[in-house]
Amino acid sequence: MSLQFSKQNDAISSRFFRKLIRDKTIIFLIAFLIYSYFIYYLASNGSCRELGFEELEPNDYDLGCNGYPLDYRVKDQQSRCSISNFMPIYIHKSSNSFNSWIENFKTEGNVVESIEEACISIYLSESGLVDLSEFSPNLIVLNFGLNQLTFKTTVSNYIAVQSNNHRRHIDFATYLNVSDFDDDLWKEPPPLLPYTRKNFILYYIDIDGEDSLTSTDISTLLTSSKRSQDTIEILQCSGENSKCSNDTVRASTFQSSIFCILSSVQLFQRRFYESLQSGCIPVVLSSSQILPFEDQIDWRLASIKVPRARFPEIHFILRSYSMSDVLEMRRQGRIFVETYLADKREDKNFERVRAKPLFNNSFTSPQSVIPASPIYEEEYLGPLESSYDSPSHLHNFSSLNIYSHKLWNEFPMSAFGSSLEFLPIAYQPPTEVEFYPDSLEGFRPIEPGSGVEFSRALGGNLQREQFTVVLLTYNRDAVLSASLERLNRMPYLNKVIVIWNNIDREPPLSWPKLHVSVEFLKMTKNSLNNRFVPWDRIKTEAVFSLDDDIDLRQHEIILAFRIWRENRDRIVGFPARFHSRYNDLMYYNSNHTCQMSMILTGAAFIHKAYLYAYTFSMPSAIRKHVDEVTNCEDIAMNFLVSHLTRKPPIKTTSRWTLK
Repeated sequence: MSLQFSKQNDAISSRFFRKLIRDKTIIFLIAFLIYSYFIYYLASNGSCRELGFEELEPNDYDLGCNGYPLDYRVKDQQSRCSISNFMPIYIHKSSNSFNSWIENFKTEGNVVESIEEACISIYLSESGLVDLSEFSPNLIVLNFGLNQLTFKTTVSNYIAVQSNNHRRHIDFATYLNVSDFDDDLWKEPPPLLPYTRKNFILYYIDIDGEDSLTSTDISTLLTSSKRSQDTIEILQCSGENSKCSNDTVRASTFQSSIFCILSSVQLFQRRFYESLQSGCIPVVLSSSQILPFEDQIDWRLASIKVPRARFPEIHFILRSYSMSDVLEMRRQGRIFVETYLADKREDKNFERVRAKPLFNNSFTSPQSVIPASPIYEEEYLGPLESSYDSPSHLHNFSSLNIYSHKLWNEFPMSAFGSSLEFLPIAYQPPTEVEFYPDSLEGFRPIEPGSGVEFSRALGGNLQREQFTVVLLTYNRDAVLSASLERLNRMPYLNKVIVIWNNIDREPPLSWPKLHVSVEFLKMTKNSLNNRFVPWDRIKTEAVFSLDDDIDLRQHEIILAFRIWRENRDRIVGFPARFHSRYNDLMYYNSNHTCQMSMILTGAAFIHKAYLYAYTFSMPSAIRKHVDEVTNCEDIAMNFLVSHLTRKPPIKTTSRWTLK
């Protein structure tokens, strides 16, 4: 039985998830978490954050919610929170100081004027005071101050987002006073390398709110560090200490340390955020401290929790972490803070233009001519079939449970989550599934025999699929025509999309006739970034990025496609490049070496999800640099994929040059 998704379900991906994860705003992150819980509201052993909960009798406690009497039945607001609609939000008018946050909501969210239409209502508070003039179902209070929330009217069903005073399993912990989005924000955090820093440990002590350790404990720490010649800086902070009150000085201190010991104090969320941003591994001196969005983010990958009773052993514990582990935690912390905590992401210019890679009227239907006979020898490479699109949006809802941990922690949602059209980390079925009558549809197992049987099927634990050629060209009609001819009667080819980068003239009207459609997209800007836009005309997971002057034999392309199918999260291609450091110089060349650094994207298979990551999630400064130098887009894509997967690209065949 196949599962059919309606256009309404597709809209969840194209509207809700793309807006949420492309913009990476804290507010939409909060909304997403609550929306997820609403769709999959759990039994009593699950989370207590259920929309529409109501207060019960005192003897009706749910122990899983730490004594908070909550009812898991979704009340009559369910119809306002349809899973096929981008969650309507009502914002209470509170203070003019929140105008930028409100504008951000209105720009990217489905803000309604009437609370009767809203799924969720939001109140923003600076002082902790909540003054509601009307009933607010499914209320979220964003508390930007340090004071505990107080309500002028009785409110029982609310969720607080604040930096302290949390109700475990109910409220969200995070630091809200982040900056507006800026294209140059990427320059602020220090590089992840080198590993060594001035201080091995920075112990941050808030004198005003610290549950102080004994002098013996601190003395033990200092004595232990002297034996190993590790530098430990103890930063005692109070109102008059400039090292703590000055943001620049404090950031410099964090950036000079490998580990930062933080106690559970009033300013913990801010210090935790600053520690991550500085590349200092947070060591939380508490086993119960609530961390930002800890229901979804696995902070064990980027921070360390040590019970206060273990403080005398903390230096020994931290010394046991290897350099590789520390660098990986530093990297993971950087990803978490940039993806989920860094800014409001109120970008209304460059991002907004790129957010609409629509086909529109750019399609040119060329006249077709019969191509010449192929110059390669005849051989059977696979069946010629009609175009078959990859099934899309299969993980709209399963991404909220079985893929949730991976999307939040291993492959951040800012990358693959930009669109749930295709998911490169989707699970594969068992090997035997292709031999059972109820599940064999679409599988092409390879029969025993020689190369003839091998060429008749793709094999693997995946159902049949095809790939799309995205061919970049500018002003070489004859070269392009020859390249198209070489693609004629290519097995497993879905279509050819030609990115016409010449903005000064239309493409000629006569092109070789292929067995699949050839679609021309005329660009409004001559940019190499255009080749990595996730055009809606691409209907397959596999994208073969191709330059117009690349001469590859069909059997080489089919081999690369087979290899990519078994390594879907990696770049698979032909021409490779190598870089190395010699003394103070960096070398980059195409010499034949025993190792490689990257695969040129002029002839490489890439998953469509990485096109979303390149266009919507990668820092815009990189794309701007590509436009400035009219080069380096292949380097950017290789770095991006390796950064996300921690895996190198795969080179196929012995080809080392482009021709």
